[in-house]
Amino acid sequence: MVILIVSAQTTCNIRAEWSFIATLIILHITFNYLAVKSLIFDTFNDQRMALVLKTYFNVGTVLNPVKVNKNEAVILGFGVKVKNYCGFKIIVGESLQSVLKRYTWADVTQVLSVYRDKNYLLLVDLEKRKVYVSMLKGETVEQLVAAYFHAVCLAVATSIYNGVNLDIYSKRQLRHPTPITRIYTFMKSYERATRYSNIPINQLLDFNDFVKQEYAMFDTALRINGWSLASHSLTVGEWRSDWESQFKKDR
Repeated sequence: MVILIVSAQTTCNIRAEWSFIATLIILHITFNYLAVKSLIFDTFNDQRMALVLKTYFNVGTVLNPVKVNKNEAVILGFGVKVKNYCGFKIIVGESLQSVLKRYTWADVTQVLSVYRDKNYLLLVDLEKRKVYVSMLKGETVEQLVAAYFHAVCLAVATSIYNGVNLDIYSKRQLRHPTPITRIYTFMKSYERATRYSNIPINQLLDFNDFVKQEYAMFDTALRINGWSLASHSLTVGEWRSDWESQFKKDR
């Protein structure tokens, strides 16, 4: 009988200890979560960029850092991703070896001519649904954000060109003048692809001028709403390109 009583008391003590430990863990996680959510970051990481761009394309407004931080997922890997609404994953600063296999040398030369006045170039991998952003060495944060914005615009335009439906330009949204409606209207002036393909070079040249105007408005809205372009936490690889030497040879 004594043994049974002692055994029962031991079991109760163990349960109480585990309950106490579980409570401490829950409180620790809760307070850490609240602490992280209370922080306000005014620089871009992948998710903040995705949230800002999604709202901007949909309604033409840039959310300020306070609102974006409230909507940002605390756990890495969760939350809004650019690919969810533009149809392509944006890859910055990674090797171009795999995507270049899908281009002929003549294609590459034409693409280089499209971006010769910029410090970045964009290559679309239709099969893998990726847009590669290659930067010249020594880019600034402003230049990186401009390249990222251009890549997302190109992803949306490529989807429209190939008749791929995206939620970001639903018929309901097209009734209101927003950045996404302007891209949609711009692409409607060109014939759609008869087969799944990249946007022709002559259209890309016109599209560059269009994006330049769009980015000027986006950049102004970023600064007005308190975003800092002094640094960033975007996912960017170490690969850089040097296509300027090619142009020097052509002169």
